[in-house]
Amino acid sequence: RNRRDRELLVLIRKAFSDSRHSYGSRRIHAVLMADGERISERRIARIMRENDISPKKTGPQPPVTTRANHK
Repeated sequence: RNRRDRELLVLIRKAFSDSRHSYGSRRIHAVLMADGERISERRIARIMRENDISPKKTGPQPPVTTRANHK
């Protein structure tokens, strides 16, 4: 299992960097499944957690109170 986890870690890191550090385990799972890898979402989440791989978080967006495109 450890050897397979190390192989998967390489694939996870590549998918994560290709997403510009924005994909979490769900979307990485979708990418790897599309590439033909058989792996569970929980396993991806565990590998990401154990290796401190987490997507960057966006802050709250301020509400738009005025629309400037008057016509």
